[in-house]
Amino acid sequence: MPLPQIENLLIVQARDLDLQKNLSEQAAIPQQMHKLQDAIDQAQVRLEQADQDLKAQALACSQLEAAIADKESHITRFKTQQIAVKKNEEYQALTQQIELTQNSILELEEQEIELMLAIDTAREAREHLREEVQGVIEKRKSEIALLQQKKVHLQAAADSIEQQFNGARQQLDAESIEHYDRVKKLSRRAPYIVTLQAHVCSGCHLRVSNEVSNAVAKGEYPVFCDQCARLLYLGHL
Repeated sequence: MPLPQIENLLIVQARDLDLQKNLSEQAAIPQQMHKLQDAIDQAQVRLEQADQDLKAQALACSQLEAAIADKESHITRFKTQQIAVKKNEEYQALTQQIELTQNSILELEEQEIELMLAIDTAREAREHLREEVQGVIEKRKSEIALLQQKKVHLQAAADSIEQQFNGARQQLDAESIEHYDRVKKLSRRAPYIVTLQAHVCSGCHLRVSNEVSNAVAKGEYPVFCDQCARLLYLGHL
């Protein structure tokens, strides 16, 4: 059975670890919320990019329509010129220009049809993406709200745990408080008060010297691990 000083120290350690866990969870919340907001921002960027791509395709389609209209005006001009010419060579040359322009219009119309089909596909894909993005945003906002609630609860719990921790420390004598604070500073990683089992420190999992092992077995206080400086008490030898 642990010494009374050790028992009190274990209570302090338990409250201390509860407080550390609470504060660690609180500290992690801003980063978690930042990641969720990043997910929202990225989803919105995807939707904005889809909108921009669709606008670019629509602009390209308008440009094709303008190019077709321009070439149709050329054909009209060529036909007007045909009426005025008197030489057959000039008439045939204009006819050739009309045919070339008509072929060019056909190519542009094919491009326009392909682009219009691509726009229809892109518009449908954008609507699916919009639904997906809205779902992501709603889910992430809900998760952010839960984290905000968790932060409030953790803050409230931290006050209670800190009171318990301070209350437990008040039950220690000055020497034990000094030992606890010293071990905590030196080991830097919990637990700070650990058992000695089969001559092995359960904190660092290294074998201690015979002198340390014998002191723990005799129930002496305080006894520190000569490997990690943790405070030891008797486990099962």
